[in-house]
Amino acid sequence: MNSRHKDLLKILLVHEDGALHIKDLAREVNCSEKTVRFLVPIMLYIF
Repeated sequence: MNSRHKDLLKILLVHEDGALHIKDLAREVNCSEKTVRFLVPIMLYIF
């Protein structure tokens, strides 16, 4: 698991206020929206 994965997972686990937008997640972890769309389902399945 690289630092981008860890940062994304931390955001998903800590966030409590409604929906998260792909665009915002991508900006937070400094990657493309396509990468977030690919990683989030995998991370949610694993964890």
